[in-house]
Amino acid sequence: MRPRFYIAVLALLLLICLGLVARTSLDSHTAPPVSFSFLGYSNSPAEQQFAMVTITNQGKFPIRFTSVGAYIWFDSTNTPVGASVSPVPEGTDLAVGGSQTFYVEMATNHVKRAVEFWVRRATVIENLKAQLHDLYWRIPDPNVYGIRSPFIIE
Repeated sequence: MRPRFYIAVLALLLLICLGLVARTSLDSHTAPPVSFSFLGYSNSPAEQQFAMVTITNQGKFPIRFTSVGAYIWFDSTNTPVGASVSPVPEGTDLAVGGSQTFYVEMATNHVKRAVEFWVRRATVIENLKAQLHDLYWRIPDPNVYGIRSPFIIE
């Protein structure tokens, strides 16, 4: 009698785990919803110009900025250029409803620009995928998304 009971309990736990994985993976195939706010410019003593950009997480899960980096997209060429960002976004988590302001170095000119950051969801499943991917490269990396502001920076 006991072996049947243990098998039933294990089967039930397996079904619950599979259901949780399926539920979280259904939500993870689209970029997390965020909003961008352009707060203006700031100048450094070295006469560098920084755009102040705030990102707000509007999704159901926290997000984590990845090591893919940050880029500036120019409206005239629609090509990305690597950007210097402060504070460094890599590894920073942004809670649901949370906001973070970044200072993005920009050349002084009047070309419309957008800022792009790379993020992933910071859920238990995505964190586990990232750790397993680091250990063994054949395990898929978690879904990583580029989130880009509108062309608001002029």
